[in-house]
Amino acid sequence: MPNYKPLTIGAEVAILDARLESIKGADGQLESKPLDEKARFVLVRKRSQLAVQIGEAVDKVLAACDVAEQNNRIFCHYMEETHSKAKSEMATIENLLPQIEKAVDAEKVKALNSAAEKVVDWRDDLKKDDEQLRALGMVEQYRGNLWTESVRQALPYVKDRAGAFALRLNNRKKGMVISTEAVGRKNRVDEYVTRAGAMRKTARMRVEQHLGEAKDFEKIEKQAISFANSVKLEVDRLGDELHGTQQSLNNYLKTIEKVKAPTKETYVPILLFEPKLDRFLKDCNGRVKTMQIQLRENVKKLLGGGEKAQSIKPHYEHAAEALGDLKVELEEFDESVLKARKQIEKGKKFK
Repeated sequence: MPNYKPLTIGAEVAILDARLESIKGADGQLESKPLDEKARFVLVRKRSQLAVQIGEAVDKVLAACDVAEQNNRIFCHYMEETHSKAKSEMATIENLLPQIEKAVDAEKVKALNSAAEKVVDWRDDLKKDDEQLRALGMVEQYRGNLWTESVRQALPYVKDRAGAFALRLNNRKKGMVISTEAVGRKNRVDEYVTRAGAMRKTARMRVEQHLGEAKDFEKIEKQAISFANSVKLEVDRLGDELHGTQQSLNNYLKTIEKVKAPTKETYVPILLFEPKLDRFLKDCNGRVKTMQIQLRENVKKLLGGGEKAQSIKPHYEHAAEALGDLKVELEEFDESVLKARKQIEKGKKFK
């Protein structure tokens, strides 16, 4: 598991805010009442010292942000690495299952079960890692804008820090894009767990057949109908998400089209939406693929069921039909996104 560094952004911002209050107080005294030469000299010197302290405080806030961004990069790398390992285990399962279905082999069954368990382990590790990062207060201290507001208030006193501040803002923006993509990989590991479970059940069923154990069609029927109904619910949910995302996209496009002389700022909302859009499409396609695999593996349980299996067939057909319709919706949505991608490319050309 990654080793994250503790965050001190909140504490450093509190110090910076206290320095800002002090220098504002000194400014107020200099402006509000007449002072003799000695008193003014003392106050101006104090203000100068406070300005130095503000510069030091800003430096510490920005350095603390660097630690947060380092944590973010470690987090993203771990998700990418774990997704790669889980994907490799899925490839093992997908390779072994057809072989087991043709001829049961104890070693291959053991290897398939081991791979399925490893996928679950990787999923659980990602959950623990996510909890570990959240415990640091990354969202509250770094993703939020309290630190940016404090530094902006400080910049008039330390104008030479403006470049360093802009660099951190840019780092955070890039980091958010990278983390959005990485979280998408974590979601796919969740899908792998479901797929591995369905394929593992198929392997177990094949072993039972090999051992001559009779199928419990009453149990299979209940599971089949429950699964088919869950598919319909999931298809409805994804369909609603699809339409909602489409509406958001249309709103962004309408806003851009109304601007006669667009600037970089005009495209910021849709540029920030891009990684979310890509992740959404991958998540939807991944969920559809998972349900298709579940459907395929569940259908295998009906083989040899005769009339009993026929009672389940309509439920599966409706589920398959709903999945097919959703797949078409996704393909149509992907085509409609082309217009948005053209605007995104325009936005990327602004420096």
